Amino acid sequence: MRARFSMRSWTAAASAVALLAALGAGSVSAAEPDGKALYTSNCAKCHGDQGKADSPMAKKMNVHPLDVPELAGADGASLVVKHVREDKKHQMVSKKVSDEELQAIGEFVRTLAAPSGS
Repeated sequence: MRARFSMRSWTAAASAVALLAALGAGSVSAAEPDGKALYTSNCAKCHGDQGKADSPMAKKMNVHPLDVPELAGADGASLVVKHVREDKKHQMVSKKVSDEELQAIGEFVRTLAAPSGS
């Protein structure tokens, strides 16, 4: 009788551990990338803090401002991702950031491109 009780105890304990592991795995999620922080560390040096291409580096490299209507639209973030991935000027950044991080940067650029008050 004791062996049977031990088997039930082990089965119950194993089930409880599996259930807790499954619940814990479902509640743990990776933090969303911070588009503003990523922009600041990867883009602001050339594009400026507000995307106006007013930094010394922007003037030296003839960088275009990011506060344009095309980037404020619903597909603005996708345009940023596509441009950074394809433009040779952005090769260093493109290699440095993941797709998810670049998407977050694109979403932040949309806020810079949006007209004031929106």
